[in-house]
Amino acid sequence: MAAQGHLGYGVRGAQHTALAGRIVLIADPDHLAITPQSSTSSTWDSIHVFEAIDQGRTTHYKLTSTVILQLGTASEALGSMDLSGNLTRQQETDMVADNDVTHVSNVGKLVEDMEGKMRGLLQEVYFGKARDVVADLRSRSWREGSQVG
Repeated sequence: MAAQGHLGYGVRGAQHTALAGRIVLIADPDHLAITPQSSTSSTWDSIHVFEAIDQGRTTHYKLTSTVILQLGTASEALGSMDLSGNLTRQQETDMVADNDVTHVSNVGKLVEDMEGKMRGLLQEVYFGKARDVVADLRSRSWREGSQVG
């Protein structure tokens, strides 16, 4: 996994200092290549854009995160399947930050929490829905099979 980041300082208004940046987490494609032993591939890439506005004793953070998910598999018996999509979420919160090190820590915590929430949402939406569809197909197949005899 490779990580890229960029921070920038700016001024917003006459009283508040703002900090903005992005964190990009990209899966290393060399580790994801399909090998003769494995016919599956997957990637989880994420982009996190944040803004931090100093408000005196606290800092207001706004985080916008996008996760891009790609899952694929192929076999002679079952054919191929590709499940891909993205999910974007926003979060705003106020936290204490009195120096640059605290900002890095706060943003790191926000990004880590957001990735965990998004992983749970994707698991619920994509895999939960896939499980429901497979169960429905099996149920229909079983009903059709029992009606034949």
